[in-house]
Amino acid sequence: MTKISFFFFAISILFFTSCSNDDDTTEMPEEEAGYFALKVGNSWTYNVYRYNISSMEYEAQDFLVTGTITDTETINGETYYKFESTLIGEGTCDICLNVIGNKSLRDSLGYLIDSNGVPRFTKETTEPYLVRVEQFGEVYGEYDATVNAVETPLGEFENVDYNKSYAILEDGSISAGTEKMYYRDGEGLQVRVISLVSSPDPFYMFALAESTIVEN
Repeated sequence: MTKISFFFFAISILFFTSCSNDDDTTEMPEEEAGYFALKVGNSWTYNVYRYNISSMEYEAQDFLVTGTITDTETINGETYYKFESTLIGEGTCDICLNVIGNKSLRDSLGYLIDSNGVPRFTKETTEPYLVRVEQFGEVYGEYDATVNAVETPLGEFENVDYNKSYAILEDGSISAGTEKMYYRDGEGLQVRVISLVSSPDPFYMFALAESTIVEN
């Protein structure tokens, strides 16, 4: 098992994924798992698939990625849960590790918020929410209540909530690429598809293989 620390590289601006890491004093709160299953000790292991443009199929990679909530930290009076990621198997994938871990998150009125105050996911409103501003334009997230299932190489995941992320470019057009996230109430992230802003084809898919959800 190889643990890789946070790594941010220049090409990441081409992805919707944004990574952050903060170091603040840790306090242990009274924990509640809630919708996003935010509780120290919870972990999720994902099969990783890379999309082959030629065959238009997802190809299984020779590694798994695990995200574990290892601790909490307090930032501006709010409690965040610290996710760390590990890669198990052959090969390396920094973007895979940063998508799943190396971040701190909290639940805020139905929004999953990162340590920079940026919303990552919601099930509370279908109105687009601003994620961040990049050189190429503004990135928005949006909840689509009509989607409650997703097909993956592992089979169909049902009873999920779906958010997509897309960019509105400087010329007012919408990005060719769209990122997709699927959460299940009380069980956390089930499936995630990451994409390049400039391409309509997906890049990687993460599909949950197993999880450990600590009982209250």
